[in-house]
Amino acid sequence: DAVGIVLDADATGMIAERNKVTRAAQAIQVDGDDITVQRNKVKEIGADRRNDHCFSVNGMNNTVTGNQATDCHGDGINISGTGNTIQANTLVDLIEDGIDVGASDNIVDGNVVKNVNGVALEVDLGVTGVTVRNNSVSKARHMLCDEGTGTVLANNVSKNVDQPDQLNTGNTCPIDG
Repeated sequence: DAVGIVLDADATGMIAERNKVTRAAQAIQVDGDDITVQRNKVKEIGADRRNDHCFSVNGMNNTVTGNQATDCHGDGINISGTGNTIQANTLVDLIEDGIDVGASDNIVDGNVVKNVNGVALEVDLGVTGVTVRNNSVSKARHMLCDEGTGTVLANNVSKNVDQPDQLNTGNTCPIDG
């Protein structure tokens, strides 16, 4: 299945800016380090309604900022690399999670997540040192599920959320994408 844009290990220091990706299995995949992904627009992502993510951030020390994603059949942004900053993105109409943090030492700041079937902001089990602040969530099953340790949560707001937040319970998220 096709990925719209792949930024691999050879792309260190690259800026991917003002691109549009429509109807791809995955929109933008960041495998390299120190890459900036900004002001891109992606929509209708996920081949055959599969769980493909709009943005996958697998590398380290990347910045994903000011992007817009609509109709993602997986997560809006899925993070499996460390030291990344995910900031000021707008994610709308998501089948899975809004932003799923699966690695330590990442910052999720000032994002807008709307109409999400899963968890709007999720920190996975075993993840440490994540900061989740200044995010806005509306129309989600859960605003926040924090399975990690040492997560800093500050100034996140929500409205029209079906279930209460699940914070540092040591359990898996009830609707884990």
